[in-house]
Amino acid sequence: MRKLLMVGTCLGTLVACADVDSEDILTSGMFANLSVTADGSGDSEALATLRVGGAGSTTYVELSEGDDLTASAGDGEGVAMEEYELLDYHGYKAVLPTDDPETEFNISLTRTVDEGAPNSTISIPAPFDIEDVPDSLDRSLDLPLNWSEVDPSLTLTVATSGTCVEAYSDEIDNPEDGTVDVPALVPLEGEEDTSCEVTVTLRLRETGTIDSGYGGGEAFGYQVRSVTFLSTPAAAVEN
Repeated sequence: MRKLLMVGTCLGTLVACADVDSEDILTSGMFANLSVTADGSGDSEALATLRVGGAGSTTYVELSEGDDLTASAGDGEGVAMEEYELLDYHGYKAVLPTDDPETEFNISLTRTVDEGAPNSTISIPAPFDIEDVPDSLDRSLDLPLNWSEVDPSLTLTVATSGTCVEAYSDEIDNPEDGTVDVPALVPLEGEEDTSCEVTVTLRLRETGTIDSGYGGGEAFGYQVRSVTFLSTPAAAVEN
């Protein structure tokens, strides 16, 4: 079934974002979204978003002085996570110099007001490769997508995006098969005769462990691979 990517964000006009200083919130009142992502470059990116009010909240926690988020890989030295902002959105990130799937990653929140949440752990899936994507594809055709062996117990999703087509995302039912046909891309209105570069991304997800000091949250390790191809207008059908 086709699934369009619908992004709910405080950047739109219907949802308001707010932020709160961490000094005003106990760790038990925070919901944490934590992740570590590898893309084959040799590095991994750790991301942390803290919210007040649960997973769907648009109230974000901004760390006050004395509160710190640190990411580390195995026995390596911790790396301070730096804040990044998109208008009212607050998140924290760090780059770690390894993408070894045998390494356990840790994202630690240390605080002065309470014991914080020092031990959220994440492992990333083993690497894989996308194989045999065509250089170009007529939009009337499905995209045959193949990949190398992955752990069948993990969650694999596929997504496509481009300037002339509708975004698409779906979960792959049987990742151990190593192949799926992505439904023919749908052109955006007014772009039916336009060609554009499309990025197809496979994202393999492994569930980590959130420190019990948080009020709730989720932690995931990702292995991500992306390739591009040229999406061309659907060929005219002759009667």
